[in-house]
Amino acid sequence: MPKAYRFPLEGLLRLRQRREDSAEQEMRIKEAAMREAEAQLALVLEQRAQSLHEAARRREGILDLESILQEHGWGQNLDQREEAARSSLQQAETTAAHAREEWLDARRQREMVERLKSKQQLAWLKGIELAEQRLLDELATQSHARRGKDTLGL
Repeated sequence: MPKAYRFPLEGLLRLRQRREDSAEQEMRIKEAAMREAEAQLALVLEQRAQSLHEAARRREGILDLESILQEHGWGQNLDQREEAARSSLQQAETTAAHAREEWLDARRQREMVERLKSKQQLAWLKGIELAEQRLLDELATQSHARRGKDTLGL
């Protein structure tokens, strides 16, 4: 019975698998940060819409200079928060895309080593089958030769 197949690059395969797992975990973290940035932007946009609605409601009454200045200040504050949220989202999208590319690269590299392992294992199995077939052929030839001697009375 032949020994079990041992892939000579098993250590490399394990290393590639760990790199892929690490890259996938990093990608998931970056995607979660991107979703958080999206939620922050949505919150700022909701606050802006609510602020505009309240401002329109207040304008129906008497306006004074202090209210106008407060409204303007709040509008500028929302503008800054929206700009910061958009910038944060853009940065999060960029880092998430980069992390995804790193994960895909690690995955391709692992799959390449796995394909090599499969090809080598298949070649190994074919070699064993060939050796077994040669042995069976040799046994059949010897058996036939013995039967031939027995029928000749030798």
